[in-house]
Amino acid sequence: MVLGIIATAFFLSMAMIGLLGYGLMNLPVVAMVLFIVIGAIAFIVSIGFCLLVEQKAGYYECKECRHRYVPAFTQVLFAPHINRSRYMDCPCRGRSLATKRWSHNNLRLQLNGLIKTEKLAK
Repeated sequence: MVLGIIATAFFLSMAMIGLLGYGLMNLPVVAMVLFIVIGAIAFIVSIGFCLLVEQKAGYYECKECRHRYVPAFTQVLFAPHINRSRYMDCPCRGRSLATKRWSHNNLRLQLNGLIKTEKLAK
């Protein structure tokens, strides 16, 4: 999350430098485009890395059948989400529904009885 915020701030600042430099300081168009492209490349690479960490760190749990799985990168990339919940196809049921991401630390706490859940996966 922190990397995503830093990448967004960097992209916006590079775009502002490029646009304001072109408008106020009469920078060449090439310099303006270069600032914006450098910011966009850094943004895309950082967000891709954030999504890779999101996919690999932990697992997702279906809300209906409690099936736990690690989705493919393309599923994580294209799935609409709010916070830790994503709307993905459950591999067990084959239906689209909201799934929740859990980290491996949550699993350890769950198994030790420190986090109470309604139902554990079978």
